[in-house]
Amino acid sequence: MMKMSIALSALIALTSIAPISFASDQYNDPPLKYIFLPGMMLDVVTTSGIHYDYKSTSISSSNPSPLTFNLKSESLVKTPFSACSVFASAYPDIATERYVVRAESMTCTRKVDDTSFVEPIHAFFSDKRDDFQGLKCDQNDHELNLSPGIEASILFM
Repeated sequence: MMKMSIALSALIALTSIAPISFASDQYNDPPLKYIFLPGMMLDVVTTSGIHYDYKSTSISSSNPSPLTFNLKSESLVKTPFSACSVFASAYPDIATERYVVRAESMTCTRKVDDTSFVEPIHAFFSDKRDDFQGLKCDQNDHELNLSPGIEASILFM
């Protein structure tokens, strides 16, 4: 297990990728079995929203807001998971009227026995409405709002 972990670390360093390893001592899974590969794109939907009033609130890249996503069931068909959620941080970019979103961690539940686990991930999001990076938000006067239920894509790096 140690040799495989060292080899995986070397592979990550050489190719600048950050896979998610869902290895479990209980199941004795090999680390490479549960990796969301770099370049893999899956459909997600926001389960939380953000309200930003740029006259009175100070959200910035150094002070982002939390945002949660669920992987759509179609994305999980060929995986050993029954459900996956992504936890991300987001901050508004007023010039483009978008939220810049970066993934922080992902939690998944196994189909076999409903055990869950959390792993850090590296991924970015694009809005399904226009396929640009970040999530398009609604702008009203001096507010940028991001509603729950927005469909997006997550691209693993």
